Amino acid sequence: MYTVAKQQVQLSIDPEAKHAKGLTRIFYTLNSSINSQPQAIKFSIFAKELQVSKIWTKNKTQIPFLYPNAVSQANMLGEALENTRDFKDLTEMLYVAWDYENELGGLLNFVLPEDVVRGKSEIAVYIEYTISSPAGGLRFYFSEGKSIMLTDSLHEAKRYWMPCYDTIQSKYDVELELQVPKGYYAISSGDLTGLIEEGNNHSFQYKISTFVDAIGFCVAPFNIFIQDTTHSSIAHYSFEEPNQQNRQKDLRYTINNPYFSYGNIITYLTEMIGSQLPYKSHKVIFLPDLGESLCFAGLNIIDVKYLINETMHEGINAAAKELIRTCCFNWMGATFRMMTWADYWMIIGLKDYLARSYIGDRQDGNWLKFDIMKKVKRYCSYVEKGLEVRPLCSLYFSHPNELKTDRVYKLKAGLIFHMIESKVGKVHIKNVIQTHLNTRCATHELIKTLKKHCKVSFKEFAKTWIYGTGAPLLQCKFTHNKKNNALDLEIQQTPLMNTYLESLANKQYESLGNSNYEVPVRLNSMRFYNGPLIITIYETDGYDIDSFQREINVEGEHFYTQIPCKKRIKRPTNTKRREETEEEKLYRMMECPVLWVRVDPDFQILRKVDITQSDFMWIEQMKKERDDVLAQYDAIKAAKKITSDYANVLNLLNEILENKNYYYRVRTRAAKTLAAISYPINAYKGLDYLIYYFKKNHYEHDLLKPNNFTSAEEYFVDKAVLQSIIKVNDMSLTHNYTRIKVNSSFVVEFLAEVLRNNDNSTNFYDDSHWKANILHVIASTTNPIYVDQILEEITWNCKLDLALPSKQYIITTQCLKGLLKLNTHHKVLLDLICQFFLEKLDFYPPEIQSKILNFLISYSIKQRASAKLMFQLILKRIKSHHEHIVHYLGSLWFILESISSSTANDSILTEIRTSEEIRTVLWDVCTSPLSSADHRLMFAFWSIYRYYFPRSWKNEVLDPAWREKQDADKNNQQRLEAIDISKGTWEDWAQEILNRLVRHDYSTPFLEPVDYVTEGLYDYPEIVTHPMDFSTIQTKLKSHEYSNFYNFSGDVRLVFDNCRSYNAEGCELYRYAETLDECFRVLSRPIEEHLGKGQPEVRLKLRIFGRDVKVE
Repeated sequence: MYTVAKQQVQLSIDPEAKHAKGLTRIFYTLNSSINSQPQAIKFSIFAKELQVSKIWTKNKTQIPFLYPNAVSQANMLGEALENTRDFKDLTEMLYVAWDYENELGGLLNFVLPEDVVRGKSEIAVYIEYTISSPAGGLRFYFSEGKSIMLTDSLHEAKRYWMPCYDTIQSKYDVELELQVPKGYYAISSGDLTGLIEEGNNHSFQYKISTFVDAIGFCVAPFNIFIQDTTHSSIAHYSFEEPNQQNRQKDLRYTINNPYFSYGNIITYLTEMIGSQLPYKSHKVIFLPDLGESLCFAGLNIIDVKYLINETMHEGINAAAKELIRTCCFNWMGATFRMMTWADYWMIIGLKDYLARSYIGDRQDGNWLKFDIMKKVKRYCSYVEKGLEVRPLCSLYFSHPNELKTDRVYKLKAGLIFHMIESKVGKVHIKNVIQTHLNTRCATHELIKTLKKHCKVSFKEFAKTWIYGTGAPLLQCKFTHNKKNNALDLEIQQTPLMNTYLESLANKQYESLGNSNYEVPVRLNSMRFYNGPLIITIYETDGYDIDSFQREINVEGEHFYTQIPCKKRIKRPTNTKRREETEEEKLYRMMECPVLWVRVDPDFQILRKVDITQSDFMWIEQMKKERDDVLAQYDAIKAAKKITSDYANVLNLLNEILENKNYYYRVRTRAAKTLAAISYPINAYKGLDYLIYYFKKNHYEHDLLKPNNFTSAEEYFVDKAVLQSIIKVNDMSLTHNYTRIKVNSSFVVEFLAEVLRNNDNSTNFYDDSHWKANILHVIASTTNPIYVDQILEEITWNCKLDLALPSKQYIITTQCLKGLLKLNTHHKVLLDLICQFFLEKLDFYPPEIQSKILNFLISYSIKQRASAKLMFQLILKRIKSHHEHIVHYLGSLWFILESISSSTANDSILTEIRTSEEIRTVLWDVCTSPLSSADHRLMFAFWSIYRYYFPRSWKNEVLDPAWREKQDADKNNQQRLEAIDISKGTWEDWAQEILNRLVRHDYSTPFLEPVDYVTEGLYDYPEIVTHPMDFSTIQTKLKSHEYSNFYNFSGDVRLVFDNCRSYNAEGCELYRYAETLDECFRVLSRPIEEHLGKGQPEVRLKLRIFGRDVKVE
């Protein structure tokens, strides 16, 4: 009956009072049938929590209207769910509310009488309203002594500051007139068409034609304005105190820096997308304490933390990625739209893909590879924790704002287009982007376009990764078949979601397991990956090295195939030939042409891969790989598994560390591995290499040289070297009757000297990150001698950083991590420093407040504090500082990641689930008026509630194969059931613990003394000076040789310490010892607490920093 022609909005804004008055005029075009058959017309408009005072037409006819007041709207969800706390009811109620409002066309309803519309083809409706301290849609906050107001970018946010039509395809002309006090400026989407000065107010007039939900604006006292040097239509804004010039310099450098410039970004996106910048003017605003960037049509609002300057090496790629990602919205979202909200993943994915591609193409291709690897690893960790709750494209309802705030959803969306590119190439995906993008993008159309352009079917790909969830763990084993000269490949799959299903965190799918994945149809979780997998094989004939790729189709849980080799080892036939090298002779003796193997090297699928190949193959991969940085990285990381030829591996890693031709991330991995394989058997040679490397670069005549960070790569490598040095426990000492391995005094004093003599006076570059890194490293020491001094140093630096802030408070951030390390290694009580941070919390910026909250939460978890206190801590900040909610909600996600699927935190998980008080608090927040208006808050707490109090699937049929596995799991659970300490003596409890350990599947290597002569372990007595095993403990226990439980406990721990001392970290025996040690600690902890810590303490007296110190 009518269509919207255009809308005019006038807003009179008072940023300091958090108040605005509004008048909107909506112009409707009436259908011709109205004039032929005059009738009253009912209108509905979307509006939320506006205080509408009156509606009238151009002839001043006042129109009655129906509109629930703000209080009724706010309480609607809570009242509807008053008698339930079921998550299923919450989901259904939200859908009902969403569907009802969309069908109605909005909550603001009125009827234009027949006499008003008669004879008219167009009619204007005027709506007057006010806005006061809104809970959603508009954000008022105070930063750096200035009041700031801006619009939110969530769906439906426009309804909180103007009546409008903002559905997914609503598009019409909008004119904005924003009146602000003198000294403030209003920057909006669209073209500036007028500026009016009226006394103490200024009115900024804008006009734009776009999708209504892509419109936004910002009001602030801007005093920095920089026109882009390459595009006159682009302007950049920010503000700072008049007597300061730092931010203006940083802004100018950020948009014109030598690594990337905003002009180059626009040029790149124009080329990739195939169309010019859609809007005549584009503004980029940088604001303090913003948090998450906001994207609108022709307007991006970004946090000042992304500003860089010429004295920084940190954050350059992060700044480039954020600028590109936000700029992409001008095309992806504001111009090209999704068909439905189920297709929204494409908009998110393309923005992330283009941002990464720019850095990979124009700056650093190796960075792109590592970034993809990091993102895939993070996604897999989310799947393991059960945090993936929906496919990218699903027919089941998900609220648009839930999609916009779902971290796993956004992460996976960004990876999908990389996976597509790795299959078809950048040229094809560029053509697909330019062909497929239109105002109504759909997932099924994308699949068709890919097939048409690339001649490749993506039907199964979409079924697995777009319409499904989950990822596999691929355990790959390779052996050379000499008879057939082929590579035998065996793959065993495990769904990563099994980690969640088998954990205490799993409550919603208690009847599901390895063989029953089809019950949660909405999740559509992967059972096993079935599809193509790329294997890259590197071969030699004894002289030359070549590689080839083979695509295999993986099916089922266990998969076996044979890949023929293309080369054979040549035997020398010419006697006049040059003498055979040692390497060529080794190849000939082994008769194996395969040097090493790579599985899915380009991340064409989302997966975790565990490759088992010989030590020789890992060493060859380290030595011979020259092009693929990820292959180098994986080989260096796997060097921890190598159990032979330590000297060769150490020398090779040292060569990689010192060779500047290697990518710096590869060299930092070499430093970490040098530390990881520094054992007594090799006299901690890796530690010597690390210290020698650092001293060679930073010392002269045994004195620390002033800092010189001219080379960015050397800067990052040197930081990694310091981080690696502290990880080597090269000294043993007896502490509280326990023999422990710690950092030597030499290592700690060496690092203390680096911190004490740090000199940045002649260095052009800022050293905040460098100094913060050293503080974190020193705090990570395992040596108990220095704890008090380190704690004092960390505390002093935290207080100094509050008075004289470092860049983005990086010193405070790293000190917080260091304090947690001290607590982990030495059980240091941090109550006083926690109290300091709580008292000074308001003196820090909101982002640092969030990091302090994360620190307090981590400490509470380690101290087994009440889970209720963690939620109260966050809720208190949200209620008192709602304007910074975007920062604090990150701490809720931090709780989820910290507690989910971790056996160490099972007690906290149990407390949360059994506490009716916690459940009530979470439910009340989910259904509160504040959540109804602020969907960020709603869906953040919704995620928490869904995880801890989910819908149960107990009534589903249990698969017989899974029932058998459950029976086996019950035996494992019985091993960890608490010992009944209400009966018997400590000897009875010790005997029960020993019996459980002996019955464990991993106990075989520890049952009898090690026969090192028979096994040829002739260095064993030199490394393990006090052998111990379970049979010896059993004998001593029966003959009453233990005077107390602590002596028994010391011998049990000695068994596992000996194993870890002799065997390489990561090997099978090492893992067995780790598992049994954790099992023993769980069983013995309640007994030790019951008996008390009554054993006498050992006091050490050492000479440190020129004075005697007693160690508790």
